[in-house]
Order: sequence, then C-alpha cells, then structure tokens
Amino acid sequence: ESDSGELADTRAVAPVSPPAAGAAMRTSPLQRWLMALAAIAAIVIIAGAVLAYWLTRPLPAPKVLGSTQLTHDGQLKNGLVTDGARLFFQEYVADHRVLAQTSVGGGEPVPIPTPFQNTSLRDISPDRTNLLLGSFVAPFEAEKPLWTLPTLGGSPQRLGNLLCHDAAWAPDGKTILYANGQDLYLAGSDGSQPHKLASLPGVASWTRWSADGKKIRFTLTDPKTNSNSLWEVDADGSHLHPLLPGWNSAPDECCGNWTPDGRYYVFGSTRGGFSNIWAAREASGLLRKASFAPVQLTTGTMDLTSPLPALDGKKLFVIGTQRRGELVRYDAKSGQWVPYLSGISAQCVSFSRDGKRLAYVAYPEGSLWRSEPDSSERVQLTFPPLQASVAYWSPDGKQIAFMGLAPDRHWHIFLVSAEGGSPQQLTSTDREESDPTWSPDGNSLAYSESGSPLSQGARIHVLNLQTHQISNVPGSEDICYPRWSPNGRYIAAATCNGDKLMLFDFTTQEWEVLAQLNGNCYMTWSSDSETLHFDISGVRDSAFYRLRMSNRKLERLMSLKNIRRVTWPMGPWSGRTPDNSPLVLRDTGSQDIYALDWEAP
Repeated sequence: ESDSGELADTRAVAPVSPPAAGAAMRTSPLQRWLMALAAIAAIVIIAGAVLAYWLTRPLPAPKVLGSTQLTHDGQLKNGLVTDGARLFFQEYVADHRVLAQTSVGGGEPVPIPTPFQNTSLRDISPDRTNLLLGSFVAPFEAEKPLWTLPTLGGSPQRLGNLLCHDAAWAPDGKTILYANGQDLYLAGSDGSQPHKLASLPGVASWTRWSADGKKIRFTLTDPKTNSNSLWEVDADGSHLHPLLPGWNSAPDECCGNWTPDGRYYVFGSTRGGFSNIWAAREASGLLRKASFAPVQLTTGTMDLTSPLPALDGKKLFVIGTQRRGELVRYDAKSGQWVPYLSGISAQCVSFSRDGKRLAYVAYPEGSLWRSEPDSSERVQLTFPPLQASVAYWSPDGKQIAFMGLAPDRHWHIFLVSAEGGSPQQLTSTDREESDPTWSPDGNSLAYSESGSPLSQGARIHVLNLQTHQISNVPGSEDICYPRWSPNGRYIAAATCNGDKLMLFDFTTQEWEVLAQLNGNCYMTWSSDSETLHFDISGVRDSAFYRLRMSNRKLERLMSLKNIRRVTWPMGPWSGRTPDNSPLVLRDTGSQDIYALDWEAP
C-alpha cells in the first residue's frame, strides 16, 4: 500500500528487445530488382537529357582565327587551285595574262611557261596532276579552246574541239563539265563525246562539283538583271535552282567552293560596296539537323574573293584586293608617265571643247565629277547608288552624257547638267547601253546596246534628243564602242570581241575595216577629224596608236607594256589631254593571296 492509500500496480512490464541487426533492410528479390530498374531508368533519363542537349544544341559558328599574306607583288590574280603544296593561279602581268604558282606557305609568284598569248586557269584534276586551261588572244573572246597541262611540267594537250568560257573536272576524273554560251555540257576527260547537260537562264562561271559528284554549283550571271548569284543543278541535269533565293536583296555572290570533306560551302558576297567571305554548313553531324544559313567570316575595307579551302581543311586561301589608281600623263620629252591632276584616282577624263573644264569618274567609287584643269572648282555630279563610267561633254559645254549603272543593275545612258542637278536617264531597256558619243551639233547621241555579259546581239543606236526617237546605224550588228567624229561624217567603233577597228561613213552608209586589233580599245578623234587615236590593251604588245584618215596609215606611237593599268569596270581606260598627251589610270592598288586560318566545327 502506498503512502497515498492507493493500491500499487504490481504487474511486471516485460522489457522490449531491439530488432536483430539488418532486419529492417531485409527486402525480397522483386524489390531489389525494382530498385535497380529505377536506378537504371534515372541514369538513362539523365544520359538521354545530356545526349539530347548535345545533339540539338546549335554548333558554334565557323570563324576566322587569323590571316597571313602569301604574295606581295600586287598583280591582278584570279582562278585559285591547289595540289596541296602549291597554289596555281592566273596573273595579269604587264599586258597579258599568265599562269603562275607559289607555295601554300607563301612566296613570290613564279610564272609557268605556256605557248599561249593569254592563259586562263579553270581547274585542277582530282589527282592533282593536271591543270585545266583556256587560251585566247583577245580578252573579250567569248569561248576559248580547252587544254590540260601537267602540274610537274610538260606540254599542253588540246581537249578535242571543245570551246568554253569555264570548265571543271568531275571527282572521278573521267568527265569534264564545261560552259558554252548559256548551256552546260559534259565530255570525256579527253574532250570526246560532248553532250548538253542543261540550259541555263544566264551564263555560268566558276563551275564546281560536290565531293560525291552528285551536285554542281556555279555562279550565274543573269542577262536580264546583270546580277551574279549562286545556282545548283544535279549531276544528271535535273533540279536546276538558285542556291540562296532572296538571301541578298541585290544578289552579288560568286566563286564558291566546297571544303574537301564536303561539310562547308564557302563563297564571296558583295554588300555595301565590299566583298567578303561567307560559309554555309552542308551537314551538322550525327542526328543534327543541317542548317544552310550562311555565316560571314570576314569584314573590313579590303575586298576578299575566290575562297579556296586547303586540302587539310584548316585554311582558306583568298584573293585580297585594295583598289586605288593614279591618273598619269605621258610626257614625251622625258619619256615618262607623270602624275596628272595631282595623280588623283580617276578615269574616263573628258574635256569641254574649249579645254577650260573637265569631267572625270572617281575610282573606285564610280562618282562623276567636274572641275577646272587645275583641280579647282570641283563639283560632284552623281552620288551612290548610281555608278558612272565613260563620260563625254556636250559640244556646247553645258551637259555631260555618261553611262550609269542604274538600280535595275543595267548600264544605261544618262545626261546631267555640268552645273549639277539630278541626272536624267535617257534609255531603259533590259539590255546593256554604253559608250555615249555626241553628234557635232549636240542634238543626238550614238551609243551601243548589247545583251550582257557576252555582247550578244550588239548594235549601235542613235538617240535624237529633241524627238526622243531611236534609230539603228545600218550594219552595226556585233559592233560596239562608237565615237562620233567632230565633223560628223564618221563613227569609229570596234567589233565587240575587239578584233577589228571599224569605221562607218554616213556619206556612203557603209562600214570599213580600218585595222586588225586583237584587243579592246578606247578611241578619241583629233579636233579636225583627220586622225583617230586609240590604244590596244590585253595583248602582249599593248600600245598607243594613231590612224590617219587621209591614207589609212596606222602608226604605233608608244608602248604600254610596262605600265600596270586599272581594268575595272569597263576594261583599261585611256584618253588624251587637249595637247594630245596620252592619259591612263595607273593601278597603284594591290591584289595578293592571303591564307585565313579558320575554325569550322
């Protein structure tokens, strides 16, 4: 009994024993299997998420890491190909085009002898043992014979009777693709069995095969828009289509090449007045969706064109151009070319009839200016985006006629007041209209019209500025570059391929061949119409000439062999001062080969 008087509970409480070790963790085989399956599922989910991210994440964009200048001679270049150790290209030296080579590591160009007056480089064979060449005399020959030349030296071999302006070997080395006119053809590697592959809506250049031989890409020059764009066609001639429709509001793309592994396609594109290199990814790898959105690789004020991937894919070889010229006059006393108008970068210089004012086109901007002979009173007459070329004063000195590259990408004839104002476009066909020249009374302009870019269907027209009527000069088919004589009796001109100097007599209404030129020419008349002055360019013996109307005697005045001239955009220009001193635009710019180190994920 307790002190409280209550009875105590005397029942014993049994002690609780702890469970045996591990009893709570004991599981059945099914439970263990389910737990392992859950762990594996978690691992799979995490790995799947990581893999999904890896496969769907955007690849890094290709980029240029650095550049190295490989050549330093500054000469005009075109048509890069490589055998892995060397770069081959054509180069404009003095007065003709030669084949040259240099190491992929850099060095001065070394000429490769050929028996041709002018050589153009087309491609290199898949086994890198032969070059594909074109040969020509006059620079404006449309279609040229095709040859092969061993890369290690030897004699060229003509490929059948093929004539073309571009060509490329198929990857198997058994077939050659070539372009003639507006058609693509295939032939055997020896030039045998030629047959048409496809007809095009323009003229193809820079033709290239894909590494697997299934596709062909090329630059297409559209004669309707005068634009350059990239196109593609299957190797069997089917599925012809533009590669980047609508990508550039004013298409100006050129000169594409695939990388050796076929993962990228690199090309040049001109925007804002400068050319740069772009790359488009062909394939993105395992399960990754390919994106063909081009990526810009280069920027700057130097024009970069003609990208060629190295065989190991680690570099891009490109041609870099800095455009600049110096206006020079030939001084007969010293026998030297000396700066004129302080050596400004200008061409297409034209003097008013009294010699007190002149007009010129700034290079490379393409703007038309007027000034006094001492460079004072300078007035800009045209502004971008209009680009001017080949300008001439009216006989009364109040207006200047010029050819201008209009917004429709065609060259048309324009007229502008010598005091400034808005230029007036006088012509508006879908063809190329060029070389305006005044009648002595100032009431008419003669000019040439042709289908770009190979001067198809060219002829000379006369535009009456009072009635706005246009007439044809009889018999002027395939004749270009008219120059009206001051006495009004003649129009001097040249065949569009530059092989003949022609003269039209308004009295007899007939044409006469004055000389065999083998080259394009600019012409100026003496004030009395007794002599015609011109130069022949693009041949081995480029020179200034004078032709007398009285006896049709042709006189060679001086050589142009050792002066490097600007050739853009209408060929090397030449003119004369009022005292008959020759004028040319010396090329003081540079064009060299660069190697771009790039990263192409």
